[in-house]
Amino acid sequence: GLRTMVNTGDQKFKQIARALDQWVKKMKCSGESGLGIESFKDIRVGVDDSNVEDGCESFDPITGYDSTSFAMKGLDGYCSVELDNGDTVEGFFKDGLRNGLCKITGSSTNVEEITGEYRGGKLDGKATVKFWDRTMIIGYFKAGILHGFARHFDKKGRLTFLGNHKNGKPDGTCWKIIRGGGCIVGRVDTAGKLTGRDIAYIYPDYAAALVGQFEDGVLEKAQEAAIT
Repeated sequence: GLRTMVNTGDQKFKQIARALDQWVKKMKCSGESGLGIESFKDIRVGVDDSNVEDGCESFDPITGYDSTSFAMKGLDGYCSVELDNGDTVEGFFKDGLRNGLCKITGSSTNVEEITGEYRGGKLDGKATVKFWDRTMIIGYFKAGILHGFARHFDKKGRLTFLGNHKNGKPDGTCWKIIRGGGCIVGRVDTAGKLTGRDIAYIYPDYAAALVGQFEDGVLEKAQEAAIT
């Protein structure tokens, strides 16, 4: 919780600040160097239990090709195939549908590469989505849609945003990591933006914060508080 500023030299506050600092450091482990957050036993992430709504945006550049593309018709087992739009698929198939771990290399959208678990031709489980601008999302998908815990990284591999997602958008309490230190934390609005009256900027020492009104992650009005 957050309350009016008190003496942050207290041992309790130091412990909380240290725990927050360690948690954020773990969140920054993208797995690109071999260490992902799943290796930490105290962190549990996965797919959201709720149903996916119709009409949500999918990152998959070849959605719809599974059942209609001649190149993928009838494929079973581990295969590598190039589609008529220039995209390539390498992975496991069942009855012409991607089923199991697959890697998609795109050329027709802003998505460069997707590596993840598929079921019935759609992303279902953990996946890494890399974009042509070198940014990246590592998250959990359901019925082809980002629908679970996800982390966003910039082109240099630095963590920029994390939290649960539903129907392709951030949902609930999310964290925006600020370059140079600190982070913005709060419940996102219906558009998935950090907008509201009870959002906090947490200082880099993770002991104090500014709590108040933010608009899409930008501070408008706030008062000092301490992490308790």
